[in-house]
Amino acid sequence: MNEAYNAYRGGVSQLFGDSLVDMMMLRDDGGLLGVLVLEGDAGLDPETRRALSELETSILQETGVHVVTLAMPKKEAEERKRRIALLGGVRQKAERGRSDYQLRRMRTLLARSEKNLLAAGALTDKGLYNIAVSSAYYSACLAVKALLVMGGEEPHDPRRLLEAFMERFVKTGLVPRELSTSLIMLRDAHTEAEFRLRDFGKPDAEALLSESRKFLRAARTILEGL
Repeated sequence: MNEAYNAYRGGVSQLFGDSLVDMMMLRDDGGLLGVLVLEGDAGLDPETRRALSELETSILQETGVHVVTLAMPKKEAEERKRRIALLGGVRQKAERGRSDYQLRRMRTLLARSEKNLLAAGALTDKGLYNIAVSSAYYSACLAVKALLVMGGEEPHDPRRLLEAFMERFVKTGLVPRELSTSLIMLRDAHTEAEFRLRDFGKPDAEALLSESRKFLRAARTILEGL
């Protein structure tokens, strides 16, 4: 993969020179996605398209790695900035076709997220606030996993789950930045409730339930748009 990555960057730099404003290389399970940002309103002329196609073919023959190129003028790239990472992760893979397993897994995770959220509400109503807090945390984690599984990743370690969510969705602007704080808050509350025997009250549980609900809403918004 690194060989293909370096060959593509070098070839693109030779082709475009100063007319290339920016370039993103996004790793995908099936290969690489190159997003090229061009100066002004410049597009790709037929000769350049042919040269890019030859470069992609050459890399495939030499390394076995598929490369897909997207090119856009700077103005368009700025307008679509929040979606560029999605092209290389969630949407690009969805457009190529999802495996049956991943689609089933995504639906299962969303369904479990919703059940945990409903359980958290019911437990709060019954005064079982500590258990409700943990259910709210699990609901948020399941919603995050549903998003990540569409990009080919399903972390089981809580730390990696947070890191992957930050990298793929928070830093790219696909979800509000506040959700990273919310996930940390829910994780810490779960730890307090389960292992440090803190007694949560109804206001605490209701506030955390409200934070958890944001994750299911965000996951549905993104995944239903695919």
